[in-house]
Amino acid sequence: MDGSGRSDSVSVERRDGRQRVRTGDRGILAPDGTLTVTGRLGRDGPKVGLWRVDLRALETAIASIEGVIDVAVRPDGPDDASEAGAASAPRSLVAHLLVDGRSSVSDEAVHAAIGALTSAAVPRRIVRHTGVMPTLSSGKLDAAELARVVSERS
Repeated sequence: MDGSGRSDSVSVERRDGRQRVRTGDRGILAPDGTLTVTGRLGRDGPKVGLWRVDLRALETAIASIEGVIDVAVRPDGPDDASEAGAASAPRSLVAHLLVDGRSSVSDEAVHAAIGALTSAAVPRRIVRHTGVMPTLSSGKLDAAELARVVSERS
């Protein structure tokens, strides 16, 4: 939970006297009690137009650019058509780059790094940050703050 008491994709449910904590992690529980984390729920990638975009592949490609310290690609726009009405425009992506202050990372460098990925993977906006990326007290990226920065710079 962050300082506001709000949880970030963690929920607790009680059934049959047992407590279950839903963190968003996917895993396999072996008969010996070993838990192996295999991925995360909700990071399969958003749809942009008709294409599902693999955010991890996109972030990995952008992170390979010299001068990029960290990268987070987030959808820009409603999560689904029900939030903005059925006639909502397709989602687009925003790339948040933490850059090292000494290097200038151009939009062209980002597009070149993306290379062969589908055109839906090309971020509509590229926002550069210096210093640190905004995070919650849990250490996770603060998606609300990233969205605020985008709206501020629009």
